[in-house]
Amino acid sequence: TIPYYELTFVLDGKMEYILNGISYLVKKDELIFVTPKTFRTAIALNNTDYISFHFNCSETSLLPTCSILDNTITNQLKLLLKTFESIYNQTLHFEDKRLTLLLQCILIFQDVVQTQKSQ
Repeated sequence: TIPYYELTFVLDGKMEYILNGISYLVKKDELIFVTPKTFRTAIALNNTDYISFHFNCSETSLLPTCSILDNTITNQLKLLLKTFESIYNQTLHFEDKRLTLLLQCILIFQDVVQTQKSQ
């Protein structure tokens, strides 16, 4: 099992996730959110471009359960993720609450987008 939350954005290509024995295909412009204590295997297929965040969070009331959101990654969000990844890779990867806040903001943003699409 994984001891942390995992949020993965598939920017191009496909990934196979096996969560608690069930296989899921996560495709371009989709994201997957996995909670701690989940049996998880992640396999990037072919030339997949993805960004994955692993984090712990003490305030879990805003976080969803395991889920896949399809066609929710906009060009603006891709730019945000690429910029964030570039900046983060230049740091010392110190533990910082700003990462948790950023991830919560992204999840809330994606939830709003998903709700608007379903209306």
